[in-house]
Amino acid sequence: MGYFSIKELGLPENSWSAFETHHHTVPFPPGKLIYLQGSPADRFYYLKSGRVKVFINSEDGSEKILTVYEAGNVFGEASFFDELPRVSSAITVTRCEIVVIDRPTLEEEMRQNPQILLTITRVLARTVRMLSDHVDTMAFLRADQRIARYLLSVPEDEEHVIHCTQEEIAAAVEKLFGVHVLKVNTINVKPKTKRVRYVAGQTRSWKKAIVTVAEGDSIELFAQQSAE
Repeated sequence: MGYFSIKELGLPENSWSAFETHHHTVPFPPGKLIYLQGSPADRFYYLKSGRVKVFINSEDGSEKILTVYEAGNVFGEASFFDELPRVSSAITVTRCEIVVIDRPTLEEEMRQNPQILLTITRVLARTVRMLSDHVDTMAFLRADQRIARYLLSVPEDEEHVIHCTQEEIAAAVEKLFGVHVLKVNTINVKPKTKRVRYVAGQTRSWKKAIVTVAEGDSIELFAQQSAE
């Protein structure tokens, strides 16, 4: 379960170009709340740059991550269209540039570009699929299986190596396990000499991540096997 991306829909590159070029872009610093669960949904958002986390809060104050949006996505659209209060909250993970889309803006754009209705329909359908996948993952996959699914979704370089920043690791852990990450430290592990019979070689260097989560949160990587 990787980051949610509209690129997976196969939409044209210019699907949201009108919003990006014709409307004002608002800068948001990291950690800025964009909208709150339960608040009116009178607008949705196009993420021009940066990363945004969407989450829900329970009555006891615990937080569960739904997804992390990257640049090129829209978010907050579901509640906007059904005209009911927000079912989740959204906060910036990094510095972001966001285009705010209200009803007059959308209506004007639809008059000029009716094709955008099909684009919005596909995005709404993908949101439903993303939420279904989230429920499936949280309900039926062990922690190690969630990690494996995520790693398979991350693109590799030409040498089949996955590169992740501390920020990306934090966002992935929050999304996969529904916890709040306070800090990520990474350690570069140097290659070791390895000999197979008479041939000497070296293992690859790799990076170890140490993740600190908020008090009360925990991650059980391997579920205990029940005795029969």
